[in-house]
Amino acid sequence: MEIPDVRYAKSGDVAIAYQVVGDGAVDILFVRGFAEDLLSVWEQPLLARFVRELAGFARLLMLDKRGTGLSDRVRDIPTLETRMNDLRAVMDAEGSERAILWTAQEGARLAALFAATDPERVAGLVLFIPTAKSRPAPDYPWALDDRAWGSQLAEIREHWGTTAYLDGRLAEWAPTKRDDPQFRAWFHAHMRRGLSPDSALAFFAMVRESDVSDVLPSVRVPTIVLATPSERDASAYVAERIPGARLVDLPRDCGIYHWVDETRRRSRCARRGRSQVQRAARLRPTACWRRSSLPTSSTRPTAPPGSETGPGETC
Repeated sequence: MEIPDVRYAKSGDVAIAYQVVGDGAVDILFVRGFAEDLLSVWEQPLLARFVRELAGFARLLMLDKRGTGLSDRVRDIPTLETRMNDLRAVMDAEGSERAILWTAQEGARLAALFAATDPERVAGLVLFIPTAKSRPAPDYPWALDDRAWGSQLAEIREHWGTTAYLDGRLAEWAPTKRDDPQFRAWFHAHMRRGLSPDSALAFFAMVRESDVSDVLPSVRVPTIVLATPSERDASAYVAERIPGARLVDLPRDCGIYHWVDETRRRSRCARRGRSQVQRAARLRPTACWRRSSLPTSSTRPTAPPGSETGPGETC
């Protein structure tokens, strides 16, 4: 498969870079991590393989959010609402009326807000080890406190992009690849091109303040939450608050890159993730959706005839 052409959608005055892969009957909006860079996808064989597998049964839309990768840099700290507009802009540019959102970690907050605000545009959610907020609470003890956040932001301000800093993040985020020289070189380039130091600081400042815990009960689309053992509690918090969401326990920790394991054909981590995307692609609208008579695309059906009704039927 050739590397897809880079296209641009206008979100207000900001140009959002994106690519389209595949031509399946269902659209998947693949909202990757914070340091997005479309070109780096095709420089990493493990990630490229995962993308091509998804594109084998769907039309996959990938974007660089504002301030990252090939999209315009911005001076202000983007809010979740602003980033939500970027998703709409890409979908509108490609005539995508509804799409499944696949995302992970803090990206689940953007996906949940989008689904709660524009349910007619979201066919379903697949959330990998999602988080709901970044400050601790009695029912949410997994977030950093203010002191820890202050230290983290200071470290980003002083050291983002340096070799020592990125080596530390590689050991934390993809420990099985910390001693792989090819993966290490890709990771460094990906992070540096994905976010400048100021962009990284702006992103993490936004993450620190974002909180969608009150939004989760308003998400009324089929949702699958993928949880690893070490992140299960925070993932279950999200799944328990989205009506009808299905929590799927993965057999082991995959790091923050669910596609990274070269032996994943024998491991169930990425395979289970892919199968859940395929399941979400077959879901019919829930009873809530049917009562609302929400529109569907006349050119791209979101579910084939005779497919099963998925989670979220009771509202």
